[in-house]
Amino acid sequence: MCLTNRPSAFISGTTTRLIKTLLTLKDLGNTIVVVEHDEETIFSSDYLVDIGPGAGIHGGNVVVSGWLDDLLTAKENESGSLTLAYVRGEKGVALPENGAPPSAGG
Repeated sequence: MCLTNRPSAFISGTTTRLIKTLLTLKDLGNTIVVVEHDEETIFSSDYLVDIGPGAGIHGGNVVVSGWLDDLLTAKENESGSLTLAYVRGEKGVALPENGAPPSAGG
């Protein structure tokens, strides 16, 4: 078993090599558990477990779990999972018209 916590946080640029390594470990018969917020990594997974609904003391409960393909193709996000809503494209992050992130303090 391989357990890793937010491996993409330590990578500058693309996560393609990380994902390829994790998939190779899986193909060798290992169970891979990844705590991650990176969309590309989530889309590379087989199974999703969203723990929340919030962070810290506001979380700790399984909000949704299931095979990623089933969760993505379901008619509705019945769980109310925010993570699932983002990966399903039901929610998004609005950027300013110039495409730049908002500056600190307004």
